[in-house]
Amino acid sequence: MGLVLGLLALGLVHGNAVAQTEMIIADIPFEFTVSNTTLPAGRYDITKVEPWEFVLANAKGDVKVIFQTEPTENLSTPKVFEVIFNV
Repeated sequence: MGLVLGLLALGLVHGNAVAQTEMIIADIPFEFTVSNTTLPAGRYDITKVEPWEFVLANAKGDVKVIFQTEPTENLSTPKVFEVIFNV
């Protein structure tokens, strides 16, 4: 199962978008894969570090994955963030 991050809204995400750090917190109830790394279910912080680059870290901070996303055709800035799982 791959992870695709789109910045919109899903029930799995606790939309804590912090304006200055651009971070969201997601409670993911199943194992998933991002950037060829399989991660266990749990709570993750997703932090924007570059326009299309993010860091995914578990709540303890001991698991971190850096990944990139691709822009969508949406011309406006989304008001809510979401995590989309591409099955």
